[in-house]
Amino acid sequence: MDSKTLQVLEWQKLVDLLVAQSSHGLGAKRCEAIYPRFALDEVQAELRLTTECRELNRVAGSLPQGGLVDITGAVRRAQQGFTLRPDELVAVGNTLQSARRLKDWVLERRDEFPHLAELAAPMAGLPELTSQLLSAFDAAGGLADHASPALSAIRRHLREAQNHVRQALTRIIGQHAQALQEPIVTVRGERFVLPVRADAKASVPGLVHDQSGTGQTLYVEPLAVVELNNALRQRQLEERAEENRILTQLSEAVAGCADPIHWTLQSAADLDFVQAKARLADLLGGTAPRLNRRGNTRLLKARHPLLVPVLGIGTVPVDLSVDDAHPVMLITGPNTGGKTVALKTLGLCVLMAQAGLHPPVEHGSEIGLVTSVFADIGDEQSLAQSLSTFSGHMANIIRILERADARSLVLLDELGAGTDPEEGAALARAVIESLLERGTRLVATTHYGELKLLPYELAGIRNAAVEFDVETLSPTYRLLLGVSGQSNAVAIAERLGLSSSVVERARALVAHRATDTAQLIGSVERDRHQASELLARAEKARARAESLKSEYEAKLAAWREERKGLEAKAKEKVEQQVRSAKGEIAAIIRELQGVRTAQVAQKATERLEKFQGKKKKATALPPSKQELLEVGKTVWVAKLGQSAKVLELPDSDGNLKVQVGVLTVTCHRKDLTLKSGAELVDTPPPPRRTGTIIIPSAATATECDLRGLMQHEAIPAADIYLDQALRAHLREVTLIHGAGSGALRQAIRAWLKTRPGVAEFRPGGPLEGGDGVTRVTLR
Repeated sequence: MDSKTLQVLEWQKLVDLLVAQSSHGLGAKRCEAIYPRFALDEVQAELRLTTECRELNRVAGSLPQGGLVDITGAVRRAQQGFTLRPDELVAVGNTLQSARRLKDWVLERRDEFPHLAELAAPMAGLPELTSQLLSAFDAAGGLADHASPALSAIRRHLREAQNHVRQALTRIIGQHAQALQEPIVTVRGERFVLPVRADAKASVPGLVHDQSGTGQTLYVEPLAVVELNNALRQRQLEERAEENRILTQLSEAVAGCADPIHWTLQSAADLDFVQAKARLADLLGGTAPRLNRRGNTRLLKARHPLLVPVLGIGTVPVDLSVDDAHPVMLITGPNTGGKTVALKTLGLCVLMAQAGLHPPVEHGSEIGLVTSVFADIGDEQSLAQSLSTFSGHMANIIRILERADARSLVLLDELGAGTDPEEGAALARAVIESLLERGTRLVATTHYGELKLLPYELAGIRNAAVEFDVETLSPTYRLLLGVSGQSNAVAIAERLGLSSSVVERARALVAHRATDTAQLIGSVERDRHQASELLARAEKARARAESLKSEYEAKLAAWREERKGLEAKAKEKVEQQVRSAKGEIAAIIRELQGVRTAQVAQKATERLEKFQGKKKKATALPPSKQELLEVGKTVWVAKLGQSAKVLELPDSDGNLKVQVGVLTVTCHRKDLTLKSGAELVDTPPPPRRTGTIIIPSAATATECDLRGLMQHEAIPAADIYLDQALRAHLREVTLIHGAGSGALRQAIRAWLKTRPGVAEFRPGGPLEGGDGVTRVTLR
């Protein structure tokens, strides 16, 4: 990331806010090192951890991190061979104990929070080292007597020596009380002494170790206790040596476990870092955005992350969007209206998301990952470098143009400002066009009216404006997408007290210069608004049509399925009748075979004839297909055993001519059949009824009457009819639905738009039935 951009966007302030959410020094260091990432899987993993920790905090409370301190320096010095102080060793023991408690707490919830459990898993228990460290010290942080058997014995002897010295001095106090400044025993130079008055020094022979500031008190070690003090001092040296030995031994134990301790510290730091991110997300009211690699960013109700802790709900949210369709956004409007805040909000939210933080946006927001963010915001004037404001901005823009590409997000504040307006606007347009060609995501603020026309001239650019309340002459800080804003400089100047004559003159000049631009923008905005309304209506109609189509297709599929079921049942019934008939025939045959009289034979014969009549009636199913006898149709001439083509229709006697090979033959209508088994008919058969739906045969019927049917009945009937008509090779047919309310007509015609085999359709002509029928041309 560009370091100057991080500075301009005040990234460090956000980092400081994150550090304030950490629980200990380990996590604080980890927070200080936070940095945006670029790989999609890494960013997703970091956001997922933040989300999981927020949920953990909600259902189970914060991670138990008490007792954890940064012992990195102590462990490193132990590795280098140094002996650690008692307080450092106690800190190591307490930290290891706290880390073990933290790990166990997290792993108990591994099923609900698996990613946090992964962070805690590397933490080493080190129970032996922890016990060794904590048991060696007392509550005050010093080595306990039981730290070693030798230390225990030495301290017992030390206490005995101290008692001997005190007893001897107590006797001397009783003997020379008048020579003492106070009847007490004190210590100088690690030896027990008495405070003797200077004028009575001769009364208490001994060694002088010190004197008071006034010189009136001498601190004397009586000769009678010199040997006892020497013995005491010897015990003290033994104690110190044993303590050093123990501390060295414990330090070596810490050094021997340095690697697992470092892993533990790293895991503890990671867990605190994640919890700090979760706490910051709760503080800012952040959410995890969706991510994409295309650089398409759409923020819903985004708030400036550094303003939320200060203003809370008073922070005005804005919607911001840059994507493939509109990679460039131009924000216009008055000064102090929130344009710069919008730029910083976008930049910080993108950086936050790529660092695994939840930016303060609403659910449904999306962040397009970028490899770099560049920002030119604020006053770039530099006296030291002899740069004017314009030169400073231009130096930044030059640097940005050298490095920005399709994976970059560029934020430019007051583009082209600080110089001649005409040249500034031209430069600004050139910069915008250059970045637009590269596919760079660009958000820029400007006051130039010429730039407001760019969205109407170049594809990929959209306008946005910070809202301004003309009644109160104050900004609302809301951002309006798709419109251009006004600077309102004259109105603001008037409110600040500029004389009315100057204000009126300024308004006249502005009106004269801005009329053409305002009229053009207004005209385009009106056209776009009308187009948007038409598009919305068309989209609504399309959605309705799709819904009807799906509904009709579902009903048609259900009807076809039902028809299959009925056909299967009918077939089964016929088969049952056939099986029954076979049994009856067999019985009749057996009866005939055993006949004894003519009368019995006659009765059996009558039963057989009666049954054959039943059988013929039961098995007589309507033909599955009928074809019309017409000129040009290929038929089968049974007597000749050959195929033939019909040359003319039958005469009144049923005779007709057919072509067999190269010969023309006259034959009778009854001699002709179809190889397919379909029935060959001369005239249209009467319509057949199925339930309440009339289904005409399509052999020669060119009309299908659907009047009186409901929509869910009419469409399946029409579907079956068109199937028959297509098999009969009819070119044009008529669906009769009547005029009525028009609901059936509309449903039929909507269905015909999607029906395979339909080339086109139209309402009937004046002599064809008008709008009460639909003429359908088949493919």
